[in-house]
Amino acid sequence: MSWLTAERALLAFLAAIAAGAAFVGGALALFTDTASVPNNTFATATEFPAPWWNTSYAYRQKITVTGNAATAAAAGKTVRATLNTASLVSAGKMQADGDDLRIVYWDGTSSVELSRQVFQMNSAVTHVWFPLQATIGNGASDDGYYLYYGNASAASPPTNLGATTAKSFYSGDGNTSFQDATLDCGARTTNYNDWGGGDQKVDAEPGVAGCSGETQVALMEWSNFFGTASWQVPTGARIVEDGTSSGTRIRLWGAGNSGNNIAANVVLEPWTDSQVTWDNRQTGIAWSGNGGAGAIVSNNEVTGFDGVSAEGQESASMGTGATTWGGTDGAEGPAFPFLSGPATVQRWVVGALANNGLVAHFPFGTGFANGVEWRGEEEITATTRPRLVVVYYDHYQPEPTVSLGAEETAP
Repeated sequence: MSWLTAERALLAFLAAIAAGAAFVGGALALFTDTASVPNNTFATATEFPAPWWNTSYAYRQKITVTGNAATAAAAGKTVRATLNTASLVSAGKMQADGDDLRIVYWDGTSSVELSRQVFQMNSAVTHVWFPLQATIGNGASDDGYYLYYGNASAASPPTNLGATTAKSFYSGDGNTSFQDATLDCGARTTNYNDWGGGDQKVDAEPGVAGCSGETQVALMEWSNFFGTASWQVPTGARIVEDGTSSGTRIRLWGAGNSGNNIAANVVLEPWTDSQVTWDNRQTGIAWSGNGGAGAIVSNNEVTGFDGVSAEGQESASMGTGATTWGGTDGAEGPAFPFLSGPATVQRWVVGALANNGLVAHFPFGTGFANGVEWRGEEEITATTRPRLVVVYYDHYQPEPTVSLGAEETAP
């Protein structure tokens, strides 16, 4: 038992005595009905629960956070719990939007509601982040946290998890593994690990035989940006993907060719930069999309990737306006932020989606435009190679064990 658990047990024990409890046959029995001690009788002092925070919430589950033996968690860092909210919503116990999903901390004398953020609500695996309220020693546990729900009128839960951190990743930074390549519909079996001069390219040219819509698209992948090392984004961290230039984003530097803004979709299959072509993702292995007939991207859909080799929704976008960029060699392009709906980076970091990188192309429905070229992995100046900037909340790492107890009902 940790000192936090023992302290809370003692405080609850004393509170029970004050409420009218007495020992009967070696067990502590309560003779006063009190909302602070449901069920009225407990065999030992350590079994006393925290007082019910708010009886407008019909249910709760205790949350126990057990730290890694090698890591002491400091107060303020976030931790992540997972639960099946779809079953709770289906049973009528939780709102479909999760507004009544609340996290409360009991320190032995009082309860305080905590900020929390929720991802993949109303699903079999919902992720909930909340900040630690007290340091947990190496290998110790803190069971003072509770998950409350079951309030149909609850609204506007607190969501501020505190300060964020931004980390950048690019080839040549000493840690990041990165690959990129251009796929050319006009040369379907040719590998363009380097489009030329260390650059990569997207383009849309009408009239190219056997092609529909965009004739060049570009792949990019930062394969090891998250993990448990100090230079990585912590596995399981809460990511900020809000579609703005200050959130998680891609940075690209132009290579002297102007054109429309670009977008990117998730690639669902692994590929190798020195082998990938329009037809094959690796030597002798065709892209699964479009019946193995190659990666075909049009202005209205990602035919060769859609639903198989890449998602049909855009993960990141510079927008759909006619703004041009890259006209000056070495000039940074417009903001290229990740969008909140697909939550691509978040899914990578929590393991909900394999990280096979992105396919860059012109935004759907924008029509033909001048090509856009940017400096790629082979660019001599490492600091102007494609860069991934990830913004996240400070997270306990390596992740602790976060377990939920049995469901309790309000007194």
